[in-house]
Amino acid sequence: MFTKVPLKQSLNFLKQNKERMFWAWMAYQAIKGTITLTVIWIPLFLVWKNHGGLKQLVPDWGHFMLANFLFFAGHIVLLQRGARRWLTTRIGHSGFWSLFTVISACLFGWSVYEALHAPRVVLWAPQVWQVIIALILIFAGVWIAALGCKIANPLSAFGRDDAFDPEQPGILAITRHPVLWGIWLWGVGHVLANGELPFVIFFGAQALFAFFGIRIIDWRKKKQLGGERWHELAQHTSFLFNPFALFFPRFRLGQSSSYWLKRTGIAVAIFLFVLILHPVLIGISPLMQLGWAP
Repeated sequence: MFTKVPLKQSLNFLKQNKERMFWAWMAYQAIKGTITLTVIWIPLFLVWKNHGGLKQLVPDWGHFMLANFLFFAGHIVLLQRGARRWLTTRIGHSGFWSLFTVISACLFGWSVYEALHAPRVVLWAPQVWQVIIALILIFAGVWIAALGCKIANPLSAFGRDDAFDPEQPGILAITRHPVLWGIWLWGVGHVLANGELPFVIFFGAQALFAFFGIRIIDWRKKKQLGGERWHELAQHTSFLFNPFALFFPRFRLGQSSSYWLKRTGIAVAIFLFVLILHPVLIGISPLMQLGWAP
């Protein structure tokens, strides 16, 4: 039976820690506002101002903005509890996730296409060191997502509700949201390596969406499991992406050696496959940016 944290206890906690909570909230708002302002609103304002105003902005950027809006709106709508329950009762659990995957892939592909065909507005010219850091971040994102997909994880998305031992969290010691932090790392890496406005908006929005998704999932899981049960399961996990947990004993518990080798091999294969075919799939070669390709 699930337990709930009493409202009075929550209010007392807020009163006892009101100064700390105030500054935590202010820091959160400052970081969120700075990111959205610099990544989205200021660039869009400059485009609007320097390229003919609204009459020119809509024809040039309308399809790009529509594709991105529908991508995020589709995720929000499909993952709403009511819509998800309604679809699951009609097409089953696997049917729902198959439908979700197909819709996500189509909308993602459309968004990428529109980003490639949006007006080129150069914000900065990526340097070799930026591309190197970007590749490291992207591989880390692919690796952590491969490790965390479809494992026993009652605390996040893309996990199974199998028996989970909080004393042996394994990959969850790094983060209890491995797939979403993987998307965040992938998005941030691409922002660093792409200095053109459409890509900065697209990948920046992907990273922001993943981060806020993590916050929302934590809130929903606490509500679903109850405060005490959630804290019991999450006590040895991390909200943030914490690579230092690689050196903690608990990280080595929870999954077998074959699991680590298999998932790491999958991550390396996916990363190299996309890296080599990137010029064909996207039209941009990270290897040429590094000066390694003829």
